[in-house]
Amino acid sequence: IDRLFDRGLISFADDGQVLVSPHLTDEHLESLGCSDLRQRNIGPFHPRQLPYLKHHREVEFVADPDDTRGRPRKPAG
Repeated sequence: IDRLFDRGLISFADDGQVLVSPHLTDEHLESLGCSDLRQRNIGPFHPRQLPYLKHHREVEFVADPDDTRGRPRKPAG
């Protein structure tokens, strides 16, 4: 899950709802053992975390199915 977040394939709404990029198919989620990820909510975040989540949603999260940006990614590990 951490790698999916780091790579912009998932993010979170302020209320904790998991946002899943359209680049992750149901088959991808199933193979990761996360088939219910689109329905998950981890609960609200602390107000101090909200600016960071907003930045992640606006800059890192790949929400557009036509987004093919070759953004540099953080090294895995």
